[in-house]
Amino acid sequence: MSQFRTASQTLMPNLPASLLHFAANGSCTIEPATLSPDAVAWAIHTGLGPLCDLATTRLTGELKDQLHASALGAHFTSADQQTALLEILAHCQDLGRPVTLLKGMSISHQYYPEPQLRVMRDIDILVDENDLTTIENRLQSLGYRQESPLPPEYYREHHHSMPFFHPQKGIWMEIHTQLFRHDNARARIAAFSSATIRQEMCVSRFGDFDVLRLTPELQLAYIASHWADTFKPVGGLIPMLDIIYLMQHEGAQLDLDKLKYLLGTPLAATPVRVILEFLEHNRVDVFPAVLAAWLRQTKTTTGLAGNSILQRMVTEYYAKGRAFDNVNTDHNLSVIWATLFQPSPWPNALRLPWNILFPPGNPERFMPGRQWRRLLSALRRG
Repeated sequence: MSQFRTASQTLMPNLPASLLHFAANGSCTIEPATLSPDAVAWAIHTGLGPLCDLATTRLTGELKDQLHASALGAHFTSADQQTALLEILAHCQDLGRPVTLLKGMSISHQYYPEPQLRVMRDIDILVDENDLTTIENRLQSLGYRQESPLPPEYYREHHHSMPFFHPQKGIWMEIHTQLFRHDNARARIAAFSSATIRQEMCVSRFGDFDVLRLTPELQLAYIASHWADTFKPVGGLIPMLDIIYLMQHEGAQLDLDKLKYLLGTPLAATPVRVILEFLEHNRVDVFPAVLAAWLRQTKTTTGLAGNSILQRMVTEYYAKGRAFDNVNTDHNLSVIWATLFQPSPWPNALRLPWNILFPPGNPERFMPGRQWRRLLSALRRG
């Protein structure tokens, strides 16, 4: 994200918070004179351009033109994705049960004021594993082709098959059979088991077709856990908008007992609590008081020190667009993020120095040559 700021530049400090406030209550404190080109570029690049366009009614000139162009592009992309999904649903009506909408395609049409405000790269659906081959064949008959830089072997144990792409329509599609990979610790959370998922679905409509969606309680747990799964500054505030809009519609009706079960482990509860505390720090109050109080008392994977580190990372890299440097590299920050969100019998912050030096999952983690290459790389960047 260094294209948006240098060492002497900063994004408009209140833009992210102002956009979150605008989503939560419709009010916005963005003064046109303080909206810089860097801030507009950041908003567009991180998927917040359409929301920023809606929130800056008094802005004029070139910056407004840029925001309006991003909103117009998002409108056409959203319409194309909706048309593509309707076509797919029409070809899946004879299956044993409706497909389940996931992520942006589900929540944008269910909770957002306008679906194009929720920018998404692809369409995600969840299907029964027994229906996977049938749906893949039908996508291929509609002109979709599987494409990925990763080999087919990677997807044999993955939670979705190799992504599909339609070259004429420019539409990407992912067909999930699970919510997380089997070797991901989150796949072992009771909330995301196949049995729980089947229980936590509700019948809904998309256009003229029946679909399934996750219940609001499972939706909340899934959005937060998916957000925590990867350190991803670009677009990292969008799941917070998802939760804001979900809470606006469902907050008063959420089943607290069900949420206590779904978020019953530190690994499941921690992401929701981190998001709650970030929103509260930015004075965005959307969580029901009883739920917020319960979350503050839950045990987390982070501990106090780890939570402070995560809040700083979200603020600096998700909300302020801070550039990486020779110490705070994308790799190092990803290791810190993954470490703090992993289950552990002791405070995760204590594991950070070891995991940064010897990243888990790297087959060369203990090789002297790797450490030497990392040192030379850091010196060159410095």
